[in-house]
Amino acid sequence: MKLGFAVLTALAGTAGLAAADEPAPLPPPAAADNAALVSAIAGEPIARRPLARLRNPLCLTVAANDEAFGSFVAERIADNARAAGVPIARADCTPNALVTFSQHAVEQIAARRAEGHRFFRGMSESEIDAVLAGRGPSYVFHAVMPTTRIGEGDAVLDDGPMPFWTKENSYLRTPQDLVTTLVVIEAGEVAGLSPIQVADYASLRLLAPTGEVAPAADQPAATSLTLFAAPDKAPAQMSRADRAYLRSLYKLPRTGFAKEVLAEAQVEAAGLFAMLASPLPAHTGPPSAKGDPIIVRPPPTEAERHKQLRDFTREVIRPPRMKQPVAKFFYPVCVSVIGLEAEAAGVIAARIRENAEALGVGADPKPDCTPTIRVAFMAPAAGPPAGWLSMESPQLAHLASYQRERVLAENGPVRAWNRVVVRDFNGQPLMLATARAFGDQARFPDFAQIDPLSRTDPIVTTEITAAAVLIARDAADGLTLGQLADYATMRSLLGTGAVEGVAPAPTILTLFDDPQSPAGLTDFDRALVRELYDASRNAKPRRVFNDIARAAVTAERSDVGRN
Repeated sequence: MKLGFAVLTALAGTAGLAAADEPAPLPPPAAADNAALVSAIAGEPIARRPLARLRNPLCLTVAANDEAFGSFVAERIADNARAAGVPIARADCTPNALVTFSQHAVEQIAARRAEGHRFFRGMSESEIDAVLAGRGPSYVFHAVMPTTRIGEGDAVLDDGPMPFWTKENSYLRTPQDLVTTLVVIEAGEVAGLSPIQVADYASLRLLAPTGEVAPAADQPAATSLTLFAAPDKAPAQMSRADRAYLRSLYKLPRTGFAKEVLAEAQVEAAGLFAMLASPLPAHTGPPSAKGDPIIVRPPPTEAERHKQLRDFTREVIRPPRMKQPVAKFFYPVCVSVIGLEAEAAGVIAARIRENAEALGVGADPKPDCTPTIRVAFMAPAAGPPAGWLSMESPQLAHLASYQRERVLAENGPVRAWNRVVVRDFNGQPLMLATARAFGDQARFPDFAQIDPLSRTDPIVTTEITAAAVLIARDAADGLTLGQLADYATMRSLLGTGAVEGVAPAPTILTLFDDPQSPAGLTDFDRALVRELYDASRNAKPRRVFNDIARAAVTAERSDVGRN
């Protein structure tokens, strides 16, 4: 079997696989062996820590040269995920799970690592090295991020119902989100194995923390994780224990300790809930046409995609006043985050500073710097977002009336704005003595408008001197600190608004509108900030928008080529 790099994507429309020719499941192991087996499947985890799992819906890509084999594996993994309770993303999602069958796995991993492939960005160098130091032919990379826990795991009150599963209020129960998951398998090692065996093995490694398992010499293998350690003993499909572990992991609250997940899995594996451990319907050949799980459509041309992203950029960036450039910070930013525990606030502030440095904005690391970016998580006592601000709020007094109206018109759990100063070619704020003011600009000379002296770029510059982002704390429940920081980055470093309708490119700006929002900054987001800050301070908006679209298209096509 020759395998390589045709890319196939499993979508939410995947139909259940036909039941014909499904191998019979292995009988459950003896009760005395359940605990050891389930613990081995989970990779012998720390008992009093939550296990990592996907929080976002599964968006799967399988890279294989044999299209029939690859499409079958993709469909089987999607069905395994459904059986475990993992939601499947829609067709236009950004992949968070990748299975690659490679002729030269280690070399391919090294090349993608050197290029900074996004599936490695959430892992430390030591974590990647540890995976490569293990035994092949399978290499598994999980990018795991602790997430906020607002309410989850708090004490249950006796005088009323509460939706919390545990009375224990402990930092030990901080959920661990599996942000991206990558499985690379040496293509030559799957020869002689059935597609079901390969897909079930990949499902376990992809969807949950697992480890390779070597069966006892005198016993048959009781888990698909023995596939490469003892292929002659490996079961024909997932065992009851395998399925019980996946189901228990995704059934229990994400604050559940490993020991609680394993205890639940032991009960299921023992057959006390046999209906949950029933075999997954499947067939042994290539997938049927039902549900059409493989999307095949010609991609837009580069010119068409450039126009899409240029138009989207115009929608995302709040439009500057006529004949003014797009506003941006001129100096390194100083970040302040309030409204969360000190540790969580510190993580978010540090991430925003890292983003600012990486994207060419710069950040002031001194703890006593004067904040120019303020992010506040609003407590429920502050009321609904619509009541946080008004046209008379002192926080908005520096804004012109149209700008205040724009802030107040935003829907959802976020309000954000920038203080912008218009400067002349000498860098001085424009005053009425040299400007023609109208409307609210008579009261706010920082926003006065002057006639240009050039028909090319404007002679003025627009500097962001401060930014504020208010987020309802309740809306942050279930989101990672990284997501919140990246969202605040995009709302503060440039004048962006909420995305209206369906975004034509993945962006963290959909964080509070789309349950399938990205796990962090996307290629489009990075292009948006980097190209703006690379442009001259008085560049025409049209020129900046074109540069952003061009960079985003280049990044997209580069990712497709690497995958």
